Amino acid sequence: MESPSKDLARGKALYEKDCARCHGAGGEGLAAKFYPMVATQHRAYLLRELNLIATRGAANSDPR
Repeated sequence: MESPSKDLARGKALYEKDCARCHGAGGEGLAAKFYPMVATQHRAYLLRELNLIATRGAANSDPR
């Protein structure tokens, strides 16, 4: 297992690369475009949504 600081650094880099464009640098979301706030969401919700995105089950995710 990676050290927590490496996990955090990797997560931050992935968020900046793949998520911040829509959800904002601070995870604040963009209500006008229906991009939800992720900064204050519960862990279980985020894990479920990330799993849906990874398996292409989320209709509103970026299909890259």
